[in-house]
Amino acid sequence: MSGISWQSKNLAERLMDQLKDDIKEELKADLKEDLQVMKNDLKREVKRELEEELGQELKTDMKKDLKVMKDDLKRELKRELEEELEEELRTKLTRRLKEELMEELTKDLTEDLTEELQRELKRQLSDAKEELKGDMTENLEEHLKPRLSQWIK
Repeated sequence: MSGISWQSKNLAERLMDQLKDDIKEELKADLKEDLQVMKNDLKREVKRELEEELGQELKTDMKKDLKVMKDDLKRELKRELEEELEEELRTKLTRRLKEELMEELTKDLTEDLTEELQRELKRQLSDAKEELKGDMTENLEEHLKPRLSQWIK
């Protein structure tokens, strides 16, 4: 019996070793699979966190960029409005100056012409008076001479 026991013991040990090796292989496979799952989970988590961080950074950058663009646009619009207002003001001032200048010139010319017309009218009136005096004197002499001659006779 000792031979059988020894063989049984040997077989049992080999079976035990085989079982240990199988369990080790299964544990290794399970551990490897668990590690792969954990690794994938960790990758997904890191990726998600990075995306969130990048998303926040991108949002922050975009907000900054939008603010800069908005400020640039405001400056550009302000500059364009100032240019338009300056041009409009220049046009209005030019028009107003022209109108005032025309009014002043018209007034000056009117005054000058009025004075000149008055002088000319006075001269013509004076000439007309002198001419009329001469004509009247001639007429009187023509009409009165024959009558005076008749009265005297």
